[in-house]
Amino acid sequence: MPKAQGPEPIDLNILPEQYRPRVTPPIIRIVWIVAAVLTLSLLPGFILMYSVRSDVRDLDSQARRARGTLQALRTPAPEMAELNEELERLQQAAEAIQTLHPTVAARYRDWAPVLDAILQYDSEHIQLQTFFQDGDDLSLSGLARTQDDVLHYANRLEDSGVFQRVIIQSIERSDQPLTVVPHPGTPASGPDGTPPASPGEPPDSTPTAPLTAPDLFYDAYEIDDHEPKSIALGETQWRNFNPTGDIDQAVFVGQAGVEYCVQGVPRAAGVSLSLQVTVGGQVIQGAECGAGAPVGPCACPGGAASGTAAVVAGMRAPASGHAQMTIRITNRGEFGPDNWYTLRVVQASGGAGDTYEPDDLAPVPLRPGETQRRTFDPAGDVDRVEIPVRAGYTYTVRTTDLAPEVDTVLSVLVHGAFYRHEDVSATDLSSQVVFTAVQDGVAGVSITNR
Repeated sequence: MPKAQGPEPIDLNILPEQYRPRVTPPIIRIVWIVAAVLTLSLLPGFILMYSVRSDVRDLDSQARRARGTLQALRTPAPEMAELNEELERLQQAAEAIQTLHPTVAARYRDWAPVLDAILQYDSEHIQLQTFFQDGDDLSLSGLARTQDDVLHYANRLEDSGVFQRVIIQSIERSDQPLTVVPHPGTPASGPDGTPPASPGEPPDSTPTAPLTAPDLFYDAYEIDDHEPKSIALGETQWRNFNPTGDIDQAVFVGQAGVEYCVQGVPRAAGVSLSLQVTVGGQVIQGAECGAGAPVGPCACPGGAASGTAAVVAGMRAPASGHAQMTIRITNRGEFGPDNWYTLRVVQASGGAGDTYEPDDLAPVPLRPGETQRRTFDPAGDVDRVEIPVRAGYTYTVRTTDLAPEVDTVLSVLVHGAFYRHEDVSATDLSSQVVFTAVQDGVAGVSITNR
């Protein structure tokens, strides 16, 4: 039996339009989806814009209040403005000080021991007048009774250990209350039996022996490396080569057409002299020589220390006018406070007379303990010396080793007292004077030949 069939489908398209189901076109659906997405994406922007507008309103309100406050404030008075500027300057100064403080602290010096060393002097002999500081350099000036006092004061400063170097720049005579007295010498014997050191010269010793000066560091003519110090005809200057590299210079004015001899004599074994004389643009180099040897118009002096040689330079001044002669002395040997030598300018004798001539009118210094070899030449020659003396010391002046037919007469004038002696005995024609100095000063000695 055949199966029963169900109802057949109905074609809706054949229905009238009002009975057909409503269908949305796909394009419309896409538009709605896009619109929904845009709405969702713009919503946070609207929220943010609302928040920003709220913040802007708050800031605008605060700005109005701030402007109101500023307008309400009074303009500072001129005094207040000046104080503000001063405060700024002080702040800048404080910053500068803080910046410089490490550098200044690194260069700090403990001045207490320095001042203590400077003030350690005898007011009876030293008077300080000025004190000047330039960084780490100190300069002192004042008065002293003698050059000895100056040298010993410099020595004490050196021994204090607080100074890297002590230099005596200059010593000059002064008419102020502390007057410089004549150089006291080193007597052969003193009240206590110990000969004190003489100022400006090494302690007593024979001219041929090496000299030592443990209490003296610089000679009295420093600083002369670039400023020559004057030397007189017949003057004997005691100098040393200290400090290391020391160069000595002296200047002498000679008479027109006269021949002169410049003599340098080492007094210590470590000294090796080099001597140069410049006159009228001409440079004369000194020559080493042995005692008594001729060097041009000059005779080589004695007294050089063992193992050393004297140096002599002879020159003639220009024929017209006075001529300045500059002497330069350097050392090829050792440097130090014990390395002494003597410098002397004499007139050339042309083979006549001794190396101390002319001394008839210009006496030559003679230090206690020193021996001078002399001759009576030319005829009528009179030899004169000056001996620095100290009060209370006894001195003996004598002539020795006389040549045949020489009969000396010795005269001494000291502080108004006159001593004269002819012969020691009938067979000894030498002379001898013994005297005691009553005060510091100079004894004048004359030696003639009968």
